[in-house]
Amino acid sequence: MIKSTSPCLGIFTNKPAFTVPLHVGISLVEPELKLAFMQKLETVFEDNYFTNNGPLVQKLEDEVAVIHGYKYGIAVCNATVGLLLVLKVSDLKNEVILPSFTSPATVHAVLWQGLKPVFCDIDPKNLMLSSKDVERLLNPEVSAILGVDIFGNLSPIDELVTLAQGRPVIIDAAHSFACKKESKHKPAIEVLSFHATKIFSTFEGGMILTDDEDVMRELRYMRNYGFQDYDDIKTLGINAKLNEVSAAMGLASLDFMEERIEKLRRTRELYIEYLSPIEGLHVIDINQGTTSNYHYFSFLVDKDKFGIDRNLLLKVLRGENIMAKRYFYPGCHKMKLHKPFYRDLPNTDLVSEKVICLPTGLPYPEMDVAKICKILQLCSEHGRKISEWDRV
Repeated sequence: MIKSTSPCLGIFTNKPAFTVPLHVGISLVEPELKLAFMQKLETVFEDNYFTNNGPLVQKLEDEVAVIHGYKYGIAVCNATVGLLLVLKVSDLKNEVILPSFTSPATVHAVLWQGLKPVFCDIDPKNLMLSSKDVERLLNPEVSAILGVDIFGNLSPIDELVTLAQGRPVIIDAAHSFACKKESKHKPAIEVLSFHATKIFSTFEGGMILTDDEDVMRELRYMRNYGFQDYDDIKTLGINAKLNEVSAAMGLASLDFMEERIEKLRRTRELYIEYLSPIEGLHVIDINQGTTSNYHYFSFLVDKDKFGIDRNLLLKVLRGENIMAKRYFYPGCHKMKLHKPFYRDLPNTDLVSEKVICLPTGLPYPEMDVAKICKILQLCSEHGRKISEWDRV
């Protein structure tokens, strides 16, 4: 990269580098996808079947289950409700071990079921549950381990299943659609998110994956008020169904997944290439043996080497209409609502103070990545001037 003599940044010039904000997540809809969705939407109206386990929902369940190597998929209206159903069907008591480095939705699902969240520290290399800390926390009151896949990396399932000693290992897999890793064990249940910002979207939605036929059957009852048959209530249930319009979007999207993942893989390569000369930015690696979806590009900011800290970098990037994000700040264990469950989690604190994700669903990856990385270079070169601006 060519050295710049002046910090020509949006915070100084009021002219952002990008006229249209670039968000973390998949914000683009390919024209071909729109056409495919509209064609499937026509069948929804032709069949006059809009919800209640329609044919498109069933097809989506089958196809997503195959992608992830499970026998059964249970489509739901969103992943948070999916987690609620999973914790309910698992008949858990007392304590659940889970990371603090996750969305509050994961913790709230535990609390909604009247369970006690036991916050566990993470491995700073891959940002997921630390097996060593899990082992320290296990006691007779723990009824399950709830892992969270982060940024397309997969939880250390073999280690967690071994440590669990028969307790269910449940995975919040909101970040890991189509990610794969060879392992000896599988989670008892995984929950996927199909939110509009995810790599695979049904606008809103999610899916529960399991190999257990009894669990699958019970979950299908539970997502439909508990109905086993017409006028026959089998179990306590709620309305957690996915509708046919959302399923149509999901089925249309499946045809574009390979192309989208390849584009994201190339975008990651470009980021790594352009950022490599800049000191103080430590890219989060993809776990060895893992097939990622490359949806997130994340790194840790070392203030001493880079020149400014993560929070100030966020301000600068947003001044350029680069809507980068910090995950998951400040850590669920430090949120006021979760104060009764606080534990000292040094790795979680370290990561949540330093991690940042850059946009990956870019209109023009080659040009946009170069532009974003040039801005990062300017931040490193002019850290003092940027800090002075922030103090004014």
